[in-house]
Amino acid sequence: MKKETLLIMALALALTGCKDAKNNGEVADPQQTEEKQGQNVKEDDEQEDEVFDEDDNAKETKKKDATSKRERNKKPMVYCISDDGFLNIREFPNASSKILGRMLTGGDAAEYLGSSGNWYYVRYKGVEGYVNGKFARLTGLEESSTNVSGANKKVYYVVVGTYESLAEAKKAMTVQPDALDGSNVYRGKDKNGRTVFRMCPGCYYSRAEAQEHVKGLNDFLDIGAWIWESDGVAPCVYQGIGLSGEPSQIGPQ
Repeated sequence: MKKETLLIMALALALTGCKDAKNNGEVADPQQTEEKQGQNVKEDDEQEDEVFDEDDNAKETKKKDATSKRERNKKPMVYCISDDGFLNIREFPNASSKILGRMLTGGDAAEYLGSSGNWYYVRYKGVEGYVNGKFARLTGLEESSTNVSGANKKVYYVVVGTYESLAEAKKAMTVQPDALDGSNVYRGKDKNGRTVFRMCPGCYYSRAEAQEHVKGLNDFLDIGAWIWESDGVAPCVYQGIGLSGEPSQIGPQ
């Protein structure tokens, strides 16, 4: 009986040794196994979160790019329409000044920065200069809500009429005296914050020049002209055509 008992115990020990050897000589701890499984689950969740974060960042980047593109499209742009196939960019607003570059008809547009008489001041492929407005087309000025030049300067507009809509301002053009032909219309805000459209036959960086213009109009026409002071150049929404058939100047003198 003792021999049989000892034989059974020896066999049991042998089997246990085989099992331990199979498990690298260690008996698995149920608590450690559970903790390891929990860590694996946590790592998997973190990896999934990283994937979602990457997707969100990509979407946000695309959204910003699209917004930036829309903002660029709102900027006033100048296109060359010369029959010669090109348009010179000059250092100053006259036909005899130095040529800094050329725009091509049907080519890329230049960014509109301002104007002087019938000349547009533009930025084209890193070059800033003037192009003759007779051979250029200005677009997008009515879409722009930002100042296009003189952002850090006060601009003094000579106002001869204020209207609630652009249509009313254009209609008023037909009954104005000839002396006001070529007046531009600018979008602004009244004292209550409402959008209004002001007909302005001139604008200046100097208050004294604006006052002189106002005095001349009121002495000659008695139309109640007044000065509108603006922080920077206001958005022009309608460019008047003067008696000569040329577009009136955009921007302060």
